[in-house]
Amino acid sequence: MSSFKTLLLAHHTGDDPATRFAIQQFGERVAQRSGGLLNIADMPGSALGNIPAMLRMVMAGEADMALAPMDRLCELLPKFGCVGMPFVFDDLAHADRVLNGPFADWAMPDLRQRGLHSLSSWEWGFRQISNNRHPILNPDDMHGLRIRVPPILQYQEAMLALGCVPVIVEFAQLASVIRQGLVDGQENPVAIIRAYRLYENQCHLTLLDYSYGAMLHIVNRKNFESLSTEHQQIISEESHHAARAMCSLVRSQQAAQLEELLGFGMQIVLPERAPFRQAMTGARHHLATRFGEARTRTFLDMVEHMRQPPEVST
Repeated sequence: MSSFKTLLLAHHTGDDPATRFAIQQFGERVAQRSGGLLNIADMPGSALGNIPAMLRMVMAGEADMALAPMDRLCELLPKFGCVGMPFVFDDLAHADRVLNGPFADWAMPDLRQRGLHSLSSWEWGFRQISNNRHPILNPDDMHGLRIRVPPILQYQEAMLALGCVPVIVEFAQLASVIRQGLVDGQENPVAIIRAYRLYENQCHLTLLDYSYGAMLHIVNRKNFESLSTEHQQIISEESHHAARAMCSLVRSQQAAQLEELLGFGMQIVLPERAPFRQAMTGARHHLATRFGEARTRTFLDMVEHMRQPPEVST
């Protein structure tokens, strides 16, 4: 007979409504389907320190699972860094085809070597740029702007390529540095800009879709394999269910969030992306060197292969 077990879920997702909803749904459905034998205990970022520390906790088995941003996983597993390189994906459907297809088969063995197992991918969406100076219609408009970026190489290189001054600040201090006017702007998905009320100090929003953001729901492999087959199946299935729910919520709410931002006084522009992509060519070369030329080439080959959806035979 199975005994009661509490599983610790570590994350640094803050006040993002879509992620909170998905975490809550995941915990409730796991508890319901297991007859109350599995309980998901939420471990928010304030109790964890930084994200690398969170990952080490899961690898050591001190936390059972985590929502790990792919752009921070690359500090341990370089393949995941390729996902956040600038202008890799054409659109969300293209990202889905790559990450839920060949990328998973290619990257997951690296997780196993670190004592981890992947449950599912939870989407944040494409990153945009906001600022309090002027509309950004072409790369020249970025020159000299002080843009807050997290301590993540992909975004630092992207902003440098556009002539910005990247100011490295952890996510927990994002809203504070914006309110204090210590930077001119920042880059994040629309949902984050709305949830953290960045529109109060940022009047210009540029929709570039320049980098795709997602989290990987990972679990300590030994802890996971110690569960019964039935409980492993419940956790896996409910992780995928929560991931789909979050993805649907993020995508369905963005149009409404943009309308809200307009109502709050933000000026929103959708410039031609080709000049920005061209301006970031050097950033992609630098990142390829960092993540490994052969590794990056393999990733970009699968991106190119999945650029068009497969034909449906009739």
